[in-house]
Amino acid sequence: MLKSIKYSAAVAAVALLLGGTVSASAASFTTASKTEQKDQTEKVFTYAKNDLLKKNQDLAKDMDSGKTTKAKLFDKKAYPGVGASDGYQDLLAGLKRQGYKFTDHDKQLVKKNLIVSKKSTPKQLANAIIGLQAVGFNPKAYKTNGEKLNLVKMLYQNKKVLNKKTTTNEQAQVLVALKSNKKFKAPKKAKFTVKKLSNKLAKKQIKVTNHKSKNYKNDGGWAYNDDAASVDADTTAMTLNALEMSKSKNKTVKKAITKGRHYLKVNVNKDGGFGMDGKSNANSNAEVITALSMNKKSFKKINQVKLNDKQENSTLKNTLSFVKEDGSIKDAYDQTMGVGQVLVALSAYHNGKYANNGVYQFK
Repeated sequence: MLKSIKYSAAVAAVALLLGGTVSASAASFTTASKTEQKDQTEKVFTYAKNDLLKKNQDLAKDMDSGKTTKAKLFDKKAYPGVGASDGYQDLLAGLKRQGYKFTDHDKQLVKKNLIVSKKSTPKQLANAIIGLQAVGFNPKAYKTNGEKLNLVKMLYQNKKVLNKKTTTNEQAQVLVALKSNKKFKAPKKAKFTVKKLSNKLAKKQIKVTNHKSKNYKNDGGWAYNDDAASVDADTTAMTLNALEMSKSKNKTVKKAITKGRHYLKVNVNKDGGFGMDGKSNANSNAEVITALSMNKKSFKKINQVKLNDKQENSTLKNTLSFVKEDGSIKDAYDQTMGVGQVLVALSAYHNGKYANNGVYQFK
């Protein structure tokens, strides 16, 4: 009998390694095989490179009509104050992590259109810091419109970062940007520190202690508007990733990270994905994968181990199911954002090879 149990365990382990379905007394669990990971990643990478960046094109779906319209990826006139479509920084970071070599034409496309100034919001500065590093520019000495700007200094000195009106998502993006490079240090007259921002994000975590509350499943998550009823996997995963990158030793931050992971464990859908109202989508999945990739133990829960017993597919498996034959992302309302986030997540998982450095860590 003991020999039979050992044999079954060995078969299950091999199945998980190669990708496939493991059956037991509980629900079966399907993972993404190495071949599937490689094939689907190549599709997304090729689409990002050829259909979006090289064509300077973005495809967006109208939420009301459902019609898909073409726009440009980088365009000063189309995106006032920014010069690029939402999610451009993830698209560039994802391409970078997949080994893409940006051409002079690519760099000029970014430089000609991307708008950064003293009027830029914290979110805009944070995104620019990530995107520019991916392409090969130094955000601490970025030349634009005849002047040299230090975007890191500008972000540190922006008094809006800790403002009550600044959302959790934006603050998480700021923290990620500032921790994306070890050379980024707080300047004199900084309006905040990484430590203060990390603690603030940790304290914004939603706490629901009443087990009978309809919002109890939201305990340990984060919401863009700090309301218990609005907690979502995207904001939670983004904040988790930021707090992990902070490398904070503060007890409040560490506890928040642990509770945040528990929120993801409780709220994974049966199909292995994440999303509003039980409907999984690639964007939410991608944010979760990126967050889970930051810790060696949670890394295994991306494709090797279940988050909870009801889960029938790994989160990676579910994510790859949204990759269409041409490499675009099914149901994404904007391909720049959809493709960019998925490419970052696939890079973070790196075919199952855990890395100490996060996907947004450049130096």
